[in-house]
Amino acid sequence: MASAKTIEAWFRDLREGTAKKRESAAKRLVAVDAARARAVLLEVLDAARAASRRPIGRSLCWVADAATALRIAADRTLTLVPERLTPAVLAELYEDLRRELPALDADGARERLAALEVLAPTTAHAARLDDHPARREALAGLLLAVLDDARLPAEQPAAAEVLRRLGSERGSEALLRRWIAGGAHVGALTAFASWARVGCPDLGGGETRLVAALVSSIAEETQDALEDARLDVLLPRAIPYVPPSFAIPLLVAIERRGGLPDTAAAAVRRVLDLATETDALLALLDDRRLTACHRDAAEALMARGPIAARAVIERAPRLGPEVRRAALAKAAAADVYALLVSASGDGFVDACWYDVVVEAPGALRDPRWMDLAANLHDGGRALYVAIARDPSNDARADAVAMLSQRAAEATDRLQKRHALYALGETGHPAATTALVAALDDHDVGDSAPLVCTALAQCGDTRAIPVLERRLHGPHASFVRAAIVRIRERAAEIHASVLLAACQDDDPTLADLARRARDGDTDAAVVLEDALRERGRL
Repeated sequence: MASAKTIEAWFRDLREGTAKKRESAAKRLVAVDAARARAVLLEVLDAARAASRRPIGRSLCWVADAATALRIAADRTLTLVPERLTPAVLAELYEDLRRELPALDADGARERLAALEVLAPTTAHAARLDDHPARREALAGLLLAVLDDARLPAEQPAAAEVLRRLGSERGSEALLRRWIAGGAHVGALTAFASWARVGCPDLGGGETRLVAALVSSIAEETQDALEDARLDVLLPRAIPYVPPSFAIPLLVAIERRGGLPDTAAAAVRRVLDLATETDALLALLDDRRLTACHRDAAEALMARGPIAARAVIERAPRLGPEVRRAALAKAAAADVYALLVSASGDGFVDACWYDVVVEAPGALRDPRWMDLAANLHDGGRALYVAIARDPSNDARADAVAMLSQRAAEATDRLQKRHALYALGETGHPAATTALVAALDDHDVGDSAPLVCTALAQCGDTRAIPVLERRLHGPHASFVRAAIVRIRERAAEIHASVLLAACQDDDPTLADLARRARDGDTDAAVVLEDALRERGRL
């Protein structure tokens, strides 16, 4: 505590000192005797020449009360320094300006706002740091008045940003109410979007209440009013702060008002990131209005283990093909086998489940599928094709061999033709021998078009000499088209296989591939034979 002598010296500096000493003395006297210091400075101000008034006014801000601050703000020869005013004085000034704002013209309002530095980001920062709730709430009230004033459109974005930074629960909730009641408030929209993007950590949970109000306003009685509120601008910014319990209602609300694909996708990601309850994702998957969200939900559920995966499998028949494939691709092959067999009963004869699983070849990499195929409703034909078409399935050669055997042993013409067509669908060169033999098989009937198409799908160049001998016979157009397609597909296959072989773990194979790539024809022949032996061609 300063001595009486020191305090009197400070008061002497207020009356007679230089501008610098007066400034220092006023700052020290704030906590000692602000009222006396204020009276002294007002006397000095009244007696001062015009050139000296401004620095005296700046010193006076340290000890000013509300009336003095208003006098300084109204006097063009003085400068108000808001950061030197106490929080209580600032609160009174904000309230006074809020009351007077409707009576001021636009220029006068802007001048007063500038004098108080209301729209400066530092104002919000200072208000958040001090322990004076009245100041924050008074500032929030003034900012809301600015947002409601149609004469101040240029100031509204800045007012919205300061309000967001302020962290006032009253201000944020009032802002949301204004937005819901009248979506035309561009400033209110901007503020809420800005708030939602960054969040208000000082709300103490208030953000949850705000988002709840947002969701209910979209989904319920205020939906019509919100059609004009540019939800497509607001929602993408608000969604990252949507609590899990509101995410699905928000998705439903979006769909009801016509759907916002990008926004919906963001909301789905939010649900998947935060949802801890499997039931929440299942509710999303069960909602037929949210088909755009089903794939993400299904993938998330399949990754949560057998229980959640079983729930997806049970819903699979009524989900879209893309959703089924995506979900099954996420699950372990053994789990899919066990789940589907269990879900469809003994023998796995339900065609509905069969259609689901053949759409996801990755799920067929459990070797038990080969043993089960014979019990399926079409003899496993589609299952064998799916296995044979998957390069990562160790049983693909066995699947082709099974189809070839059926084609050779079939006594019914229609069954034989189905088996041959399935061989072509495999796209596997191992099917070539059975298909070439079928060209002269009279039990198949007039088989050239079907077999040529199947050979073209396989892309095995060994079939070209056989086909060339038939270029001048019946169905020459099918034969010619098959030859062209085989050459095209062989080029595609060889290019991809050659590239993979160059990086093979087997050093001998990799060396052959690199030599073949560089033009060594002998190496190319040896490489092709080696790859065919390994089932890679």
